[in-house]
Amino acid sequence: MEPQKDRIVSAGMLITIIAILLTTPILAFTIGFWFFIPFGLLFVVLMYFSTKVEHIKREYDVQTYKEIIAFTKGEALQSTEKIEEKAKRPYQKLVFAVASGLIATLICGGIGAVLIMLFK
Repeated sequence: MEPQKDRIVSAGMLITIIAILLTTPILAFTIGFWFFIPFGLLFVVLMYFSTKVEHIKREYDVQTYKEIIAFTKGEALQSTEKIEEKAKRPYQKLVFAVASGLIATLICGGIGAVLIMLFK
Protein backbone atom coordinates (compact mmCIF):
# COMPACT_ATOMS: atom_id res chain seq x y z
CA MET A 1 0.00 0.00 0.00
CA GLU A 2 1.23 3.48 -0.77
CA PRO A 3 2.34 5.68 2.13
CA GLN A 4 -0.31 8.26 1.22
CA LYS A 5 -3.09 5.68 1.60
CA ASP A 6 -1.62 4.58 4.94
CA ARG A 7 -1.78 8.16 6.19
CA ILE A 8 -5.36 8.58 4.98
CA VAL A 9 -6.46 5.40 6.75
CA SER A 10 -4.66 6.44 9.95
CA ALA A 11 -6.10 9.96 9.85
CA GLY A 12 -9.60 8.61 9.20
CA MET A 13 -9.33 6.29 12.18
CA LEU A 14 -8.06 9.05 14.47
CA ILE A 15 -10.75 11.52 13.38
CA THR A 16 -13.47 8.90 13.90
CA ILE A 17 -12.22 8.05 17.40
CA ILE A 18 -12.17 11.74 18.35
CA ALA A 19 -15.67 12.20 16.90
CA ILE A 20 -16.99 9.28 18.95
CA LEU A 21 -15.37 10.56 22.15
CA LEU A 22 -16.70 14.08 21.69
CA THR A 23 -20.19 13.48 20.31
CA THR A 24 -21.39 10.44 22.25
CA PRO A 25 -21.77 12.04 25.71
CA ILE A 26 -23.18 15.25 24.26
CA LEU A 27 -25.75 13.45 22.10
CA ALA A 28 -26.66 11.06 24.92
CA PHE A 29 -27.72 13.98 27.10
CA THR A 30 -29.33 16.08 24.36
CA ILE A 31 -31.29 13.55 22.30
CA GLY A 32 -31.44 10.69 24.79
CA PHE A 33 -31.67 7.10 23.63
CA TRP A 34 -31.50 8.13 19.96
CA PHE A 35 -27.77 8.89 20.32
CA PHE A 36 -27.24 5.24 19.40
CA ILE A 37 -27.95 6.03 15.74
CA PRO A 38 -25.05 8.45 15.15
CA PHE A 39 -22.88 6.41 17.54
CA GLY A 40 -23.62 3.26 15.53
CA LEU A 41 -22.75 4.99 12.26
CA LEU A 42 -19.47 6.31 13.66
CA PHE A 43 -18.72 2.87 15.09
CA VAL A 44 -19.19 1.27 11.65
CA VAL A 45 -16.81 3.84 10.13
CA LEU A 46 -14.29 3.14 12.91
CA MET A 47 -14.49 -0.61 12.27
CA TYR A 48 -13.92 0.01 8.55
CA PHE A 49 -10.71 1.93 9.25
CA SER A 50 -9.66 -0.62 11.88
CA THR A 51 -9.94 -3.49 9.41
CA LYS A 52 -7.92 -1.48 6.88
CA VAL A 53 -5.16 -0.92 9.47
CA GLU A 54 -5.14 -4.61 10.40
CA HIS A 55 -4.95 -5.55 6.72
CA ILE A 56 -1.90 -3.29 6.30
CA LYS A 57 -0.27 -4.76 9.41
CA ARG A 58 -0.86 -8.32 8.20
CA GLU A 59 0.22 -7.59 4.62
CA TYR A 60 3.56 -6.11 5.70
CA ASP A 61 3.98 -8.28 8.83
CA VAL A 62 4.30 -5.34 11.21
CA GLN A 63 2.93 -5.73 14.71
CA THR A 64 5.32 -4.30 17.28
CA TYR A 65 6.15 -0.64 17.81
CA LYS A 66 9.66 -1.07 16.39
CA GLU A 67 8.30 -2.77 13.26
CA ILE A 68 5.67 -0.08 12.76
CA ILE A 69 8.23 2.74 13.14
CA ALA A 70 10.56 1.06 10.64
CA PHE A 71 7.63 0.56 8.24
CA THR A 72 6.57 4.22 8.42
CA LYS A 73 10.15 5.26 7.65
CA GLY A 74 10.25 2.90 4.66
CA GLU A 75 12.89 0.70 6.27
CA ALA A 76 13.05 -3.02 6.97
CA LEU A 77 14.34 -4.74 10.09
CA GLN A 78 17.26 -7.13 9.87
CA SER A 79 16.43 -10.83 10.25
CA THR A 80 17.73 -10.98 13.84
CA GLU A 81 15.70 -7.91 14.79
CA LYS A 82 12.62 -9.43 13.15
CA ILE A 83 13.02 -12.62 15.23
CA GLU A 84 13.41 -10.55 18.42
CA GLU A 85 10.28 -8.56 17.62
CA LYS A 86 8.23 -11.71 16.95
CA ALA A 87 9.26 -13.01 20.38
CA LYS A 88 7.98 -9.78 22.00
CA ARG A 89 4.54 -9.84 20.39
CA PRO A 90 2.68 -11.97 22.97
CA TYR A 91 3.88 -9.80 25.86
CA GLN A 92 3.16 -6.57 24.05
CA LYS A 93 -0.37 -7.68 23.22
CA LEU A 94 -1.07 -8.40 26.89
CA VAL A 95 0.34 -5.05 28.00
CA PHE A 96 -1.61 -3.29 25.26
CA ALA A 97 -4.89 -4.93 26.32
CA VAL A 98 -4.43 -4.02 29.99
CA ALA A 99 -3.31 -0.45 29.19
CA SER A 100 -6.23 0.04 26.79
CA GLY A 101 -8.69 -1.09 29.45
CA LEU A 102 -7.21 1.26 32.04
CA ILE A 103 -7.18 4.22 29.65
CA ALA A 104 -10.77 3.56 28.59
CA THR A 105 -11.82 3.35 32.24
CA LEU A 106 -10.12 6.65 33.04
CA ILE A 107 -11.62 8.42 30.02
CA CYS A 108 -15.14 7.11 30.63
CA GLY A 109 -14.89 7.82 34.35
CA GLY A 110 -13.68 11.35 33.66
CA ILE A 111 -16.45 12.03 31.17
CA GLY A 112 -18.99 10.59 33.58
CA ALA A 113 -17.69 12.73 36.46
CA VAL A 114 -17.83 15.89 34.33
CA LEU A 115 -21.37 15.11 33.16
CA ILE A 116 -22.52 14.42 36.73
CA MET A 117 -21.10 17.76 37.87
CA LEU A 118 -22.69 19.59 34.94
CA PHE A 119 -26.15 18.10 35.32
CA LYS A 120 -26.36 17.87 39.10
